[in-house]
Amino acid sequence: MSGAGREEREGSRLNSTAAEDRKQSKRRVRWSKTRRRRFLEELALTCDVRRSAAIVEQTDSSARRLRAREPAFAQQWEQAFDAGRQRLEEELVARSLRQVPAAGGPGKAGMEMPADEDADGFDTALALKLLALRRARTRQDRATCSPAATQEELDAALFQRLVALGERLAGSRDAAEREAADNRRIVEAAASGGGRS
Repeated sequence: MSGAGREEREGSRLNSTAAEDRKQSKRRVRWSKTRRRRFLEELALTCDVRRSAAIVEQTDSSARRLRAREPAFAQQWEQAFDAGRQRLEEELVARSLRQVPAAGGPGKAGMEMPADEDADGFDTALALKLLALRRARTRQDRATCSPAATQEELDAALFQRLVALGERLAGSRDAAEREAADNRRIVEAAASGGGRS
């Protein structure tokens, strides 16, 4: 057996193994109940979609597709974000109550602290901006979602539209009758004028 034939078979075997590895890596990992629960727990702790998805061996885009596809999961996602926002607010309050030195003032053990960032790397200014953005988005979402109308409100709106439609139809009928009368007069005038000539 020639060396070239052996190398060719060995090369094709390596290629098929590489292809199988690629196929396995492309297989989707399902969003089991356990993965969903763990993702939402992490999201509530961090408000970081990418990190939360990575914890359960998913991508952030996969998580967003699941949210778009399943309203119940989307609602749980929002609840997790709200919990994370609340945690962030509580942390800001706790830090202000501990009276962390102001920017530029002496920190723990006489160290200078950077502006807007505590000794442990917590960025207060960024936290406040994120909370403001989240609140603005929540207000915007609530403004676009009108509350459900009562049956009485629906009946009243429907009645108003029916009345308006009836008035339009009556107006159209009256206009059509006036036009027909005008046309008859023109025809009569033409006939009576034509008979005299």
